[in-house]
Amino acid sequence: PGFDEPGFDDNVSKSEALLFFDDLTMPVGKVPNLIATLNRMIAVAPAVCLLRVENLSGSFFGTGFRFTENLILTNHHVLYPKDQVAIKVQVDFGFDVNASGASIAVTSLAGTPGTIKGEKADDWAVIEVPGMAADWPIVALDAAPAPQVGDLAYILQHPGAQQKRLGFVRNTISDVDAGVVKYLTDTEPGSSGAPVFDTAGRLIALHHA
Repeated sequence: PGFDEPGFDDNVSKSEALLFFDDLTMPVGKVPNLIATLNRMIAVAPAVCLLRVENLSGSFFGTGFRFTENLILTNHHVLYPKDQVAIKVQVDFGFDVNASGASIAVTSLAGTPGTIKGEKADDWAVIEVPGMAADWPIVALDAAPAPQVGDLAYILQHPGAQQKRLGFVRNTISDVDAGVVKYLTDTEPGSSGAPVFDTAGRLIALHHA
């Protein structure tokens, strides 16, 4: 929502509207599957970070995630705000709360702007971030089968530059076409660049808008 791109349409289609049923209950027999998925989200969550980006146009923010020992993946429009490459990138890991709701310690690292590379057409970009802890998870880019309509999409994100949140309600995939995955999972500006996972905790998409 609010992503300014010619041709981008975030209106809910008729087929998507049919997925918004009032009944948010589920068969009790499937609860263990949901618990297993949420445990996978907890395990991978430390790989997800808030990106605070500056360039000549101002200050911006987005979400990213660790996919190699020293690289973060996010959107092109996060590291090239208003089509200008970032000159400063601060990468905040652990911007989250504990089970009691208290804020936990944040590890803030400096990205290296000179390492930024990306592609505008598919809206991806990477940046090197020295100093990531060896025990933080690394998200594999090629572990998942292709998503299908009707599958579920879970998104670990920093919506509005808030502390980390998980989108997991009414999160059905409504369309898959030509490398684009559409889903009903809640996001906001700031969620750009977030990883999208399947029920097995495997990466299926890079959130765009």
